[in-house]
Amino acid sequence: MYTLLIADDERAVREGISKAIRWSDIGINRVLLAANGKEAYDIILKEKPNIVLTDIIMPVLTGIELVEKVRPLMPETQFIILSGYNEFSYAQKAIQNEVLQYLLKPCDADSIKGSVQKAVSRIQNIEKKERFIESMKENVEKLLPQAREQFFRDLFQGSPNIRSLEPYEKLFDLHEGPYRMLLFKIDEYDYVKLLALKSLVEQNFGAGNVTVCIIINTYVVLLTGMTDFDSLSRMVEKIQKQCLSVYNVEPTVAISSEGVISNAAQMFREVKDIVKFEFYLGEGKIITKDDVNVFRADYSLNSDTQIEELSAAIRSGNVDLVRCIINTIFNSYRINGFDINRVRACGIELYIIIIKHCEDCEISKRIKNITKINECNTVSEIKDFILNTATALAKKTYDSVISGQNRVIEKVIRYVHENIHDENLTLQYIASKILYLNVDYLGKLFKKETGMRFSQYLLKVRMEKAKELIKQSPGDIKIYEIANATGFAGNPSYFARVFKKYTGCLPKEFKYELDDKKNKVIS
Repeated sequence: MYTLLIADDERAVREGISKAIRWSDIGINRVLLAANGKEAYDIILKEKPNIVLTDIIMPVLTGIELVEKVRPLMPETQFIILSGYNEFSYAQKAIQNEVLQYLLKPCDADSIKGSVQKAVSRIQNIEKKERFIESMKENVEKLLPQAREQFFRDLFQGSPNIRSLEPYEKLFDLHEGPYRMLLFKIDEYDYVKLLALKSLVEQNFGAGNVTVCIIINTYVVLLTGMTDFDSLSRMVEKIQKQCLSVYNVEPTVAISSEGVISNAAQMFREVKDIVKFEFYLGEGKIITKDDVNVFRADYSLNSDTQIEELSAAIRSGNVDLVRCIINTIFNSYRINGFDINRVRACGIELYIIIIKHCEDCEISKRIKNITKINECNTVSEIKDFILNTATALAKKTYDSVISGQNRVIEKVIRYVHENIHDENLTLQYIASKILYLNVDYLGKLFKKETGMRFSQYLLKVRMEKAKELIKQSPGDIKIYEIANATGFAGNPSYFARVFKKYTGCLPKEFKYELDDKKNKVIS
């Protein structure tokens, strides 16, 4: 319910309006009266009415002056002007001050009631909008922590959804940096332990040093403005001890180089790459890029070129090349005098790279087999294990490629037979419109699988089809019909020449010879 103030210097008018209308019908539960503009102003400040119905010409303060004084203080108050002056200047000022309605005296009760009812409706709409906005703000506030986490998760993983940081700077209080990123990894995946680890990280670093701390896959990832490495190391060691004491796990922690917020994805890739060296350096360690570089220099692992060549050979299904590359790699171990432990380290790296080419369902099984490398007692045993794994995967790829190639050629042959009547039938059309392959590649593959060029095969199928149709013809053959059925539509004479070149005789001669043979058999 709402409050209405009626301001008019004529007592009969203000009291008459207040009693002439049953205000409760339109949501007004309280009606206040003022005899002049100054009294109206004081009542407005004290009682804060929702609607003010005011005369223009009043002592001390006019109706327009009243609106002008109240509007900056209470912009939500709805004003209705009731005036005996039909002057443009008054109406203009009323409009400038956003007066809801300008009524001229004499005015009946229905008009006044309608104007007040309009004011009530406007107030209700404003309140409805305010409630909606407030509700939205509450929902946003509830969702903001989740949205913030998802934003950083997308940012770290290089999501294409984040094209610019500018729209998020104010919303998520982003700063340029510098930052460091820490990735915490526990040996055995346990989501409850990950949540507990996340809580420990947040408690130890404190809100002031935690830009964001989130779980991504099997890692707890922290972005912090604390960039001093010694301070970070002491904090991480404290967290590791707490984790070991309470949960009996000691996380391995990768610490990135310093970076700015726009390089967050690069920092995330860095810590993910770094933490992989837990396998070589041991669990429960603090690992940096410098540690990895020292390890690489000390152990001189397989060269990037060899890795790329081996991966390419496996992907292409080239078993002989895979065997050759692995033999070369192990020969380099022998030439450089690697001891058994060094060969094991290199072999493990090779094995991990090789099994990346497995299907998803096989990877977990292959990973379990990695322990077999440590069980090998000689370099030869390690080499055989690596070689058998790599060649098996390459052979599987080769079989898959060959099977795929066979299916492609089967599709070409089937299409040719089903569309032999089409005069526009070409390898170019089949490659681009049916199979979506490169025409040169398809041509080479066709010759490899069938032993002949596509044009030769197409001619053969057409001529054999023509011979079959001629054999099936009961009487005199119609050359143009045979030509149409075998892709020579509109050019029967050309069909006849091609037929003669293929069979050694014209279509009619071929028909006569067939009939002659039949007659001889019958007689």
